[in-house]
Amino acid sequence: VVKQFEQLRSALLEPGFNAHVVANVDAVVGADPAAWSFAKQGTPRFRFAAAEDQADSYVGRELIVPLGSCESSFLAQSSPCTISWQSPELVPTLLLAQYLSQTEGPLWKSVRGCGLAYGVWVSLNVDSGELNLTIYRSANMPEAYAKVLDVVKEELGRERLDDTQFEGAKWSLICEMHLKVSTVSGAGGRSVLSVIQNKDPNFL
Repeated sequence: VVKQFEQLRSALLEPGFNAHVVANVDAVVGADPAAWSFAKQGTPRFRFAAAEDQADSYVGRELIVPLGSCESSFLAQSSPCTISWQSPELVPTLLLAQYLSQTEGPLWKSVRGCGLAYGVWVSLNVDSGELNLTIYRSANMPEAYAKVLDVVKEELGRERLDDTQFEGAKWSLICEMHLKVSTVSGAGGRSVLSVIQNKDPNFL
């Protein structure tokens, strides 16, 4: 295994490898050089240099950095979420995420329909306590992200959601939950998880 990783390292670093990192420059510049020795390979081609400093105003905020060398961009953003498997807000949150993310739904039409990205969805990870946003293969990430923000604000500001899409979200969510227990192995695995997660036995 070690030999295979050595070969992988050589394949990545010998032709030249550029890593673009957004970080606190002051915390990295004074780092122990020995920590980077794995990448030096005895050649001057490896160097560590700060390109642009990070303004303090960005601390704790997200920053989208476009790279001209890459035609597609990918974004995975997570926000803390305190919903548990026993929370009364669990099902409404799952349903809202399904409503926003479903095919021909609000995000699909506004982002994929406008050619800003191939995929966009919101998901809830109860075990890790995170509400996630994923934008997949975007040609214009800043504009796609801004569109997602506008759509979410618009939908949350409505007095009533679209009835047809809401019904579609309910049935597609139920279908996805049933598919997870549609086989003996799937049902067995979900049963074990239900005990670990302290779920109601009737909850899929």
